[in-house]
Amino acid sequence: PSDIAFVKGQYGQPRAKGQPAGFEGVGIVVASGDEPYPKGLIGKRVAFATGVTNWGSWADYAVAEADVCIPLLDTVSDEDGAAMIVNPLTALAM
Repeated sequence: PSDIAFVKGQYGQPRAKGQPAGFEGVGIVVASGDEPYPKGLIGKRVAFATGVTNWGSWADYAVAEADVCIPLLDTVSDEDGAAMIVNPLTALAM
């Protein structure tokens, strides 16, 4: 829901022309920093949350910090993986 509210301009965060929407997603890590954990994620399918300033998970490529990338089992669908970060926290806060 937050992604849709953001697209509609109802989320309270500024939108930039040309910047894709999307706060969470699933993808294969194709590049990383030099630290051991990020390097170990290369080639893995992960759920991730984008940051406040680099949102854009609705794109072919997105940027996320390694500490918000969660490796996924093959049995977890992309849809479930993309919903597993913020949605459970939202439910707990209700």
